[in-house]
Amino acid sequence: MNQEKKWINVAKGVLIVFVIIGHSQLNENIIKWTYWFHMPTFIILSGYLFNGSYNLKELISKRSKRMLIPYFSFALLTLIIIQLQSHNLNEISLYIENILRGGRSLGYNYGVYWYPMCLLLTTITFAIMIKTIKNRIVIAITIITLYIVAHLYIANNDYKVFWSADTVLIALFYFGLGCYGKSIINKINTLYGIVAVFVGGLLICCDYVGLIQYKLDIKSNLYNHMILDALIPIVFTVAIISISKLIQHKYAGLLFNKAGKMSMTIMYLHLPVMIVMRSYFNVSEWITIIVAIGVPIGVHLIFERISLFNVLFLGKQHTIKYKGEERSV
Repeated sequence: MNQEKKWINVAKGVLIVFVIIGHSQLNENIIKWTYWFHMPTFIILSGYLFNGSYNLKELISKRSKRMLIPYFSFALLTLIIIQLQSHNLNEISLYIENILRGGRSLGYNYGVYWYPMCLLLTTITFAIMIKTIKNRIVIAITIITLYIVAHLYIANNDYKVFWSADTVLIALFYFGLGCYGKSIINKINTLYGIVAVFVGGLLICCDYVGLIQYKLDIKSNLYNHMILDALIPIVFTVAIISISKLIQHKYAGLLFNKAGKMSMTIMYLHLPVMIVMRSYFNVSEWITIIVAIGVPIGVHLIFERISLFNVLFLGKQHTIKYKGEERSV
């Protein structure tokens, strides 16, 4: 990633910290406010990074390998951590079944596992739409229609759909914002950020004093306001992007940049780490949050040094020689 785009990893690093805070036991309001934007912004950034120049079959194959192999590898690693704590072998079959089903079937240890599958399905669906529909206006109308359908028929339902496929209906909207809003995102500067921070702070104040009562939780199908579910994530996304661009060359930016590059490892491992910390260590929640960031970073650095783990956990391709030819696996 070139220097101009370093802010993307900085933004991911900032967002993954908010994800961990969202899974903490801090103030209830703070947790609620992080849910307003952290996952929508992740999806918006994924849409921004989406490249329309691709072979559909190749895209599906590469994205599936890159997402599915780490999904099952981290799921197995998490299962081992669970068993080391509980020693209850009777529940292994249930855990495996839920891992295969994904989505809302997964328990707290696997609380974030809905996201990689949702993102994979959203990316593939968006790619298919572009190749089959082609007309950008028709695609936009289709995405908005699905967004409305999600609010009318999916919102507030306790469905346990395979791989959280139902969340794709709303995720496509955020993904499309990122993809079709690239030129606007590139223009976001400090002035945009100041306005966004002011508006975001005003929205938080309004929620705190009870002028609005807003909640957003994509995983739980909790989205109740068609206008605010678009407006609020956009406001906070602008703020996050602006701040990320502002600090990308500063020391804090360098730290968030490194965390952003490891964001999926942190995403997968922070909850098991937090559960272990709460079970065996009597420390403050802020210490738990710091450890939940630090341990996955350490694990990621180990994975980077081992070729097999690069493939299994980081979703990277590995080149091997087979009958004198180099092949990527």
